[in-house]
Amino acid sequence: TVSMKRFITRGASLCAIFILGIGGALAQDEEADAPAVFPVDIWSCTYHEGKGHADLDGWVEKFNAYFGEATPDGYSAWRLTPYYFSAEQEFDFLWLGAAKTAVALGKGHEKYLANGELIADVLEISECDAHLNFAAMTYKQPPDSDSKTGILDFSDCSVSEGKTWGDLNPALNAWADYLTEVGSKSGMWIMWPVYGGGDQDGYDFKWLSGYDNYVDWGEDYDRYGKEGWKKAMELFEDLVECDDARLYNVLELRDGITDEE
Repeated sequence: TVSMKRFITRGASLCAIFILGIGGALAQDEEADAPAVFPVDIWSCTYHEGKGHADLDGWVEKFNAYFGEATPDGYSAWRLTPYYFSAEQEFDFLWLGAAKTAVALGKGHEKYLANGELIADVLEISECDAHLNFAAMTYKQPPDSDSKTGILDFSDCSVSEGKTWGDLNPALNAWADYLTEVGSKSGMWIMWPVYGGGDQDGYDFKWLSGYDNYVDWGEDYDRYGKEGWKKAMELFEDLVECDDARLYNVLELRDGITDEE
């Protein structure tokens, strides 16, 4: 979905999560068959009066020209525009950036911060009231696609008291396997908050599902209503609670990763 598949690497140990400061009460288990961790940044931004997507698109052209050609571990970015949302989402768009490693993300930060003119230009278009960093894990690969657009939904989830990573990770793997078996065209990720959020009493992690289009999304919606909810209850009842999902239209702004190593 929207080339996010390129960030997928499975098989890293749970110790990677501990190094990044993630887990809290979950940090009581031995190594597990968990997906590898990769970094994701999210900016929450609002356009200045009279500005909009077209202005940001013009700035993105400068951004991409400055960052240059894609590399095997480069920085990629997407714009997320609210579609299903509530009054709590008081922003016009999210900028989601990701790289295969935190070192690659750090190189992107250094390059961006070195260009004061580029930063000044984007501040003329919008202002951002939040900049958060997450450690993301891919549980289900999305289908191969060359699409530059898609949809992505987010839910905030909390692990039930007394439950551990040893309970959660197998359930997430089992749900991803179920989605594959029934023909879901979704991608599935979870993201642990690392930087920028302060006191995160409201949730432990974010659960993301992504699709190329609303037809693929609708197929999963119908499937869940008919039978999927039974599998979800089997796996997650008394294990995790999630709030209602927010859904965003996604546009790829930069594909910074090549397939060449």
